[in-house]
Amino acid sequence: MKKTFFVLALTCFSSATWAKIPAPNGTYNGTGQLIRYTDGTSFSYKVTYVIGTGSVTATYVYPDGTSYSLPFTTKDTTLGQFNVLIEGQQAGTGYCVNTSCHVDVSFPLNGTLETDALDFTYLGDETCSAGQCRLIISGKNATTNTAFQDIVKH
Repeated sequence: MKKTFFVLALTCFSSATWAKIPAPNGTYNGTGQLIRYTDGTSFSYKVTYVIGTGSVTATYVYPDGTSYSLPFTTKDTTLGQFNVLIEGQQAGTGYCVNTSCHVDVSFPLNGTLETDALDFTYLGDETCSAGQCRLIISGKNATTNTAFQDIVKH
């Protein structure tokens, strides 16, 4: 039940000349919480996002000590939308309005095609003054019937 799927939410922060989201490039660290609806199982984990121009790498560290990293890129399309690419392959689409974004994505993970819907919000200014920049990401994975929320700070 490792939660690697929602990482794609951050793609629009690093993308988009159209969106112009004021999240600066850099490293964001924090924690997340995942719940599985079928049986109520939940757990917390550590998460780090490294945001660059047009790229994001998300790394998760789970309670059992295992970790997983997922690098991905974004590519602007038309009318304020963007594509999410993993290893150069189309994995999903998204859009941003002001400081909020939505992403729909599907990609293979451990032999299963994961399908996610994600929403997230950036809280902070363009320069991350006083280290007060935060990203809040939440979503649902239809494949695993799980929901999650991450809170990370720059």
